Parts: sequence; structure tokens; C-alpha cells
Amino acid sequence: MSSDETGSMSRITHMKVGARLYPIGDYAEASRMLRAALARWPGRQAEVSCPDLCDADGRELGYVSLNGQCWIGEPSRAFCVYAPAG
Repeated sequence: MSSDETGSMSRITHMKVGARLYPIGDYAEASRMLRAALARWPGRQAEVSCPDLCDADGRELGYVSLNGQCWIGEPSRAFCVYAPAG
């Protein structure tokens, strides 16, 4: 992992859903928040966009996939930094 990629991980402070930023403490919290929201979602999961992982300024640095995994980078080149157990 490059130093640039490591720096990205330490700057993640928010999860972006639509235009709103939600503060997160770590990747596990972002994963839990998304999975809890999906459990309450009345529609199909295919209708849900993956929320972005952002820094404090709202810059998108990664995303949370619908299975709760957290990724850094753009989808075509991202690497997984967190996978929920089970």
C-alpha cells in the first residue's frame, strides 16, 4: 500500500448519502450504519446507491458497498479496507 493510500484512510471522517455528510468514527461504523439503513429500506437494494467515504471537506475518497465492505479509491481501482464479519 502506498503512502498516499495510507494517508487517504486516515482522512476518512464522514459518509456521504445524497448531499448529506454523516460523521463516522471508523470503517466499521460506516458499515453498520449502511447495513442498518438497508435493513429498514422498503424498496429493492438495487435502488440504493453506495454511499461515499469522505474527508471533512466532503472530498470523496472511497465508498461503502451494499454488502458493508469499505473501499478506498474509485470503483475500478479500489481496494477493500474493511469487511464486516459474517
